[in-house]
Amino acid sequence: HVTGGGGEKGPGSRTPAAKLSEMLQGGLSTVVGVLGTDSISLSVETLANTVAGLNRLPITAYMYTGAYRSVPASPTITGSVMKDIALLDSVIGVGEVAVADFRGSQLTVQQLATLISDAQVGGLLGGKAGVVYAHLGNNDEMLSGLKEALRISGVGIQQVIPTHVSRTAALTAAAGEWLAAGGYADITAGSRAADVAAGYLEQGLPRDHILVSSDAYGSMPRFDAQKRLIGFDYARPSRLISFLNNMLAKGYDLATALPLVTINPATALRLPRGKGQLLEEGDADVAVWALHSPQGAEPDASGTLLELRHLYNRGVLARSPECVAKDMFEDAPP
Repeated sequence: HVTGGGGEKGPGSRTPAAKLSEMLQGGLSTVVGVLGTDSISLSVETLANTVAGLNRLPITAYMYTGAYRSVPASPTITGSVMKDIALLDSVIGVGEVAVADFRGSQLTVQQLATLISDAQVGGLLGGKAGVVYAHLGNNDEMLSGLKEALRISGVGIQQVIPTHVSRTAALTAAAGEWLAAGGYADITAGSRAADVAAGYLEQGLPRDHILVSSDAYGSMPRFDAQKRLIGFDYARPSRLISFLNNMLAKGYDLATALPLVTINPATALRLPRGKGQLLEEGDADVAVWALHSPQGAEPDASGTLLELRHLYNRGVLARSPECVAKDMFEDAPP
């Protein structure tokens, strides 16, 4: 949520916009910007401009067109989801489309099928993934509407990526079935993320289809049974490093944990130039880590097993223990 997000607590509750230094301190080399609940005071045009600005800095940025709201139409730049994906370089799909969430447009199965088809055709024409990034709420339908929409459209399961699948135990289980059927499932890097990822790995589900994302700068509202807001916070970009540390503490090695936040998302989104891996003639996105204890050991006094030391983005040193790159107005004089 590079433009900031949220807004569920009224005016003044939009979460902060992304800061370059915070993203780099969180080990991020590539981000995909989204709109969420608020597509009224925020727009896809604002998102596109923010993404263009980030791409002038030592970080790579893409975006989804659309937002939670999809009826009567998803907010777009060209007037069409298909055209946005096909014609705009930074747009790789549509999202976050809210499904099974009271904040969404309550799309019918036919509307979902049309959106999925439009996104895929846009991807074909633009040489991109053309995925639907589906925000999953905690309504009872969970993934059932998406499954039926895929059946109607005839589109493959990998064209829809459900996210926030760690939200509830029931949704985690449903997403496990989605993985078993060949789809991708995206875990939000919160308090349950390592437990959910470990559970999928222990079940023998396809490990290269398990994704973990930060949801950085997205709001984290809590609602009661009547959908009344009872708590509010936002996600920090450091959550992916916390996730990796939690996986190491569970006894998983880096060869197992790192792909969940690097090559797996890059492959699912078909990002170009060798994103998520070290590849000849690819982007030189390199993170240098210090491992303080063997896998499975207790963290040190700071709670850290894995510490980010240096981060090179597109071959440029963007973060070191001594300094970090900043955007134009960070630390600006009063």
